[in-house]
Amino acid sequence: MGNPVSLLELQRSSRRTAVASLLSALIIISSLGFSSYRLYSLGLKMQDLDEQLKVRKGQIDKLDDQIRQKEAQLHAINAAFFLAGSSGSQSAQQTTQALHTLLDNNPSLATLVPRVYFHIRTEDQRQKAKPLADALIAAGFSVPGIENVGKKAPSETQLRYFEQTDQVEKDRTHIREVLSGLNVKAKEVYISPTQGSIGMRPRHFEIWFGPEF
Repeated sequence: MGNPVSLLELQRSSRRTAVASLLSALIIISSLGFSSYRLYSLGLKMQDLDEQLKVRKGQIDKLDDQIRQKEAQLHAINAAFFLAGSSGSQSAQQTTQALHTLLDNNPSLATLVPRVYFHIRTEDQRQKAKPLADALIAAGFSVPGIENVGKKAPSETQLRYFEQTDQVEKDRTHIREVLSGLNVKAKEVYISPTQGSIGMRPRHFEIWFGPEF
């Protein structure tokens, strides 16, 4: 017959092992349950994020459509201004005045819409200037019209600007690209406020055509 003390210790050891195994099993089951819960919660969050992204995309698409509509309207306005002001000096002056009135009533437009005023030397330059005006309008500039300034025109074609800002530098680069695309060479001339440009609206440019144009 075996030792009763040893048998008791063996029983106790077996119980401890069984309890430890049970605890381990419970811990594993709990971990699996927590992991499943986390995965479930993550899945819900991902669905929520997907819904938010869909809403955001819809808002962005709507804003893009509005921007395209505004750009189309601006292009139409620019083209209308040019057509109205390109037929003759008097018409150009009237169109320029109409644009000034528009800018006075809507000051924010002056910072949004860059404008390029054309000044020709002779009437035969009027027709030559129209393709350049069309290209500038297509590039997002407003060309109010073509004014014949006669002998006031310089001896070489000039691109005159009246500000030295980062935005104006970007506009000038854009204008240069349009001029280069049509093989038009123009000397860039800065007119400072002390030279009579006080009160000039932002993003205002002028092209004065020389006799070689």
